[in-house]
Amino acid sequence: MNSTSARIVPPVVVAALGVLLAVVLAAGSFLTTGSSLPIMGLGLLLVVVAGAVYLWGAEAPLLGAIVIVPLIPNTTIGFAAGGLGGQWGELRAVLLVLLLGVYLACFPRGVPRLPRVLIGVTGSLVALAGAGMFAAVTNGGSSVGFLAEAAHGAGQPLIYALLIVAVAAALQSREGARERLLAAVCIAILGQAIVVVAGLATGAAYDPVRQITRAQGTVGANFLSAMAMLGFFAGLSLRSGSTARRFRSLGIVTAVAALAIIAVATTRGGLVGVFIGVAYVVLTGVDARARIATVAALAVLMVALTTIPQVSGLWSERLDWRGGITDFDRVATWISGVRMGLDDPLGGLGNAGVAEGVAEVSRYQQTPAGPTSVVPHNIWILAFAEAGIAGLLMSLVFSFFFCLAIWRRPRRRSLPDRFLVGGLLGLIAVSLINNLFTHPEVMLPGFVFLAVVCSGALAGRRLGQPVVS
Repeated sequence: MNSTSARIVPPVVVAALGVLLAVVLAAGSFLTTGSSLPIMGLGLLLVVVAGAVYLWGAEAPLLGAIVIVPLIPNTTIGFAAGGLGGQWGELRAVLLVLLLGVYLACFPRGVPRLPRVLIGVTGSLVALAGAGMFAAVTNGGSSVGFLAEAAHGAGQPLIYALLIVAVAAALQSREGARERLLAAVCIAILGQAIVVVAGLATGAAYDPVRQITRAQGTVGANFLSAMAMLGFFAGLSLRSGSTARRFRSLGIVTAVAALAIIAVATTRGGLVGVFIGVAYVVLTGVDARARIATVAALAVLMVALTTIPQVSGLWSERLDWRGGITDFDRVATWISGVRMGLDDPLGGLGNAGVAEGVAEVSRYQQTPAGPTSVVPHNIWILAFAEAGIAGLLMSLVFSFFFCLAIWRRPRRRSLPDRFLVGGLLGLIAVSLINNLFTHPEVMLPGFVFLAVVCSGALAGRRLGQPVVS
């Protein structure tokens, strides 16, 4: 289909959003750091992003969402978010819904067809949203509280389902959509790299006074590392599958930048995800060059971890397990979360209730594995704590369909697809020890991977060939 026939939305609208976001980010950065370098870095970054989205034309809303939304700061990153506080989370959700909704509302071919396995994933997300809505009804209290709980428990799964449908629509409507989708993921990762470089240059990435001892990007070290892990595999998939020089160059640059981000973020989750994904690609591959390339990439990462003085010292501390179980605090959060779910198995405590409980209730703070002051770091235990048995069951059903969607005889997959599956396996591994599902900045590229793998090119089919079934 000729893309010019699809009049989605003037691309300048998305470009304007990018410029506006650049201005707001720059203002927040200046107010909290007083440095001009983060202002220039963030401003230049998002103006470039806006220009790239403008040039992409009809897919501007979808590609703009993939690029811009993961760069919106989390509420916990004070030096990037300025004084706006919790408004950033709402901005991310509103912008994502707006862009995806506009794209799908004007989709020229009506309702896109989904592969059966993606129907299972989207259906389970809708069911999970139902469990979240029930928890909102039982825990919302006031109208404001209900809306907040509903937005968290039901809104996020529905947004993810909407994203899957939007990506499937893009793959069905235009040749080359796959390269563009992965390129958008890569540009988002490069955006985080620019923010990290600005933080390193100004000292904001390692500031013991503010208890910032690792690179944060705009989303926090744990989620920055998970994003970079996905960016690494997106880059390799783009490099190995595209015939266009610009996409291949973008892919390799992104893969290198992603490894650098993981090195300076010093989080074990992203590192474990890379190793698991690479192991899958290497063990299922028949291409010697691909095996050599992936092993070489890991070698580069290990060299960075062991030779850069500041980074190697931080990693030595992160990987030193002799201090006991307190060095790995996830078990304490799991025990705390299970206790919360058991205290109210019907409707859970809700999102706000979990946060308040771990901050105020000693039974949730003190566990046999040590003290904890954070919410459960596990997708299923968190669902149990927030939405009770229904949330736990629906999260397990979603996980089943998610795994089923990527299950296939590995040697039948093309190398670009295997790189994406490797990234998804890494995402699953990190989700066991972190709450990735509640962070759209990470799940957005993850669901792009899933939709591309299930709807995209089969082994032997040209990468840019459109999918119609």
